[in-house]
Amino acid sequence: MNQETFLMLTSLQWNALGVIATFFVSCIAIFLPLYLERRNINEMLKIVEKEVEENYKKLKNAVGLQDTIPLPTGTNTQITVSKIQVQMGITEHVTLKSWYEFRGKLAVNEPQFFNKYRELMESIESLLSDQEKIKEGEKQLIPRFQDSIKNFVGGYEKLNKLI
Repeated sequence: MNQETFLMLTSLQWNALGVIATFFVSCIAIFLPLYLERRNINEMLKIVEKEVEENYKKLKNAVGLQDTIPLPTGTNTQITVSKIQVQMGITEHVTLKSWYEFRGKLAVNEPQFFNKYRELMESIESLLSDQEKIKEGEKQLIPRFQDSIKNFVGGYEKLNKLI
């Protein structure tokens, strides 16, 4: 029996090779988007965790301050700054950009992670909202503002077992 071959493969072998190649391409078409989505979600998790950690490092400095802080001026005079002024200055550098950007996708794809950080982020949202109102003259919000700082720092330390 004389079979026709091409590159040392018979037509039956070429058909089998085509089926195998189609199977691999189908697997890639099915699983590649899932892999890429998972990778993107993992990147989002890392970005949000880094933002939370940076906010913690900033706000930790705002807890336990003295009521007035003397600042050296380089001359014989000293300037004193109130605790709330320092806290307001520190919170100017707190951000929720990545949380606002990714929270919807994280709530759907990573509900445990979202719920883990939601309360912390709500305390920062409250803090930033109170900060704006205090700047506008609503001084009665200062205790709540200071409690929000303590709640965030305490919540982060509890969440990450830093205490």
